Amino acid sequence: MPTYTLNNTATDIDSALQKVVGATTTPLDQNPNMVTSGGVKAYVDTQIGSLNSSVSATLTELENKQTAVSLGRSSQYSTTSENFQIVPLTVQGQTNFLTDNGNNTFTLLQGSYLLWFSFQFKTYVTNHEFEMEVRLQASSGMSDFSGIGTFRGTNGAYTPEQLLNGNYRYVNQDTTFSLQIRDEPEINTYPVYIKNVEFTILKV
Repeated sequence: MPTYTLNNTATDIDSALQKVVGATTTPLDQNPNMVTSGGVKAYVDTQIGSLNSSVSATLTELENKQTAVSLGRSSQYSTTSENFQIVPLTVQGQTNFLTDNGNNTFTLLQGSYLLWFSFQFKTYVTNHEFEMEVRLQASSGMSDFSGIGTFRGTNGAYTPEQLLNGNYRYVNQDTTFSLQIRDEPEINTYPVYIKNVEFTILKV
């Protein structure tokens, strides 16, 4: 056996051997000892599991934030009244933040929302000026969300309109509301026919 001179002292060798003999089963910050392969695997598995849970929770949150629900009415109805009228709507794509109460009212959960409203209208009087006001009439926790637009009838041709565009509202508690429309002012005595009403809510 050839002679081989070690560069390390007996103390160095003993110290290195103790780090192996005293190997830990869990990685520890600033611990000079080695870690068993089983301990490394268990640690990595735990971290991967934690990461997967975090990613899953983030994806769920993103899905909720990117989900919109539309309340729609495609059939025609008319208004000649100065009083607000409830628009009977149906839910297009039920989500986890809006509940259809079955009586033309809906319950919205606490949170932040962007809101849109669009419709088509016509009259049978040429150049009849038509003002319409839209609002969310809420039982609690939400201010009236209204918008007013002035339109001119085209004597029987439906005209598409978007009255409320990307308005933001924060709902501070679960709130029951209905979508309501009125034709104003009082001098508007001609029937105004409305169809393709769509009110869209996006949770943000």
